[in-house]
Amino acid sequence: MGTPEKPIGVAGIGIDITKASQEFSALDMYGGGSWLIDTKGIIKISKNPLEIGKFFDVCLKRKEKQNLVLHDKKPNAMLYIQENEKLSFIAYTTLKDVDWKVLYKVDYDSITNSLVLIKYTTLFSGVLFVVLVICAFHFLSKSFTNPIKELTTVAKQIANGNFQMRYHTSLRNEIGSLSKSFNFMAESLVGFNNDLRESNRNLEEKVKDRTKDLIQQIKVIEELNYFQNGDYYLISLLVEPFAKNDADSTKIKIESFLKQKK
Repeated sequence: MGTPEKPIGVAGIGIDITKASQEFSALDMYGGGSWLIDTKGIIKISKNPLEIGKFFDVCLKRKEKQNLVLHDKKPNAMLYIQENEKLSFIAYTTLKDVDWKVLYKVDYDSITNSLVLIKYTTLFSGVLFVVLVICAFHFLSKSFTNPIKELTTVAKQIANGNFQMRYHTSLRNEIGSLSKSFNFMAESLVGFNNDLRESNRNLEEKVKDRTKDLIQQIKVIEELNYFQNGDYYLISLLVEPFAKNDADSTKIKIESFLKQKK
């Protein structure tokens, strides 16, 4: 403390090794390991007390990775293939002032398992959502199509002549309004049908009356024709003696004929 020319004492910064050890030995949710390594690669703090004081090749076997961790000043993270070809993830950083390294290693599968779980959970949620949407769409479509199908069936029955058919629904939407209009139309068709039947009945009676009159007139005409034919026969008998050609001449030709006009 003080100035370089007049120092008045020495001050240092202490590190609570116990607390630091507790931090390094704390349980990791991924089951990874943490080490504090000095500049020579000697392990100072570890979860495993047997590793303390040893070279950190007990946790990192490959030489090229060891050199990278010891000489790289910047924080870094990488994938690491172990001797058993098991994939691990390592990360390290350098402490200020002391130039020591904090190394962390965890199995790659331990990290990705949660991601795989998230992936399958998301996939399952997506499939479930799609199924729910399809079910909801199916239900909604049925709620619209079934009344329309029933209304179509009633319309076909009315078209076939069953004017007593009606469609009733508890829906209060457009289908309900359509059913009311349809029932009103059916009532109108019943009235029109009754009027048409009455008109047909009156027309049949008029046709019968007219036919009866025509039959009577035809009978009168037939009777007149009968009498007229009888008169023609009698007249032809009376005229026949006068229609004879008794002239005997080669110069004059006489023909006679009798024509009936009705």
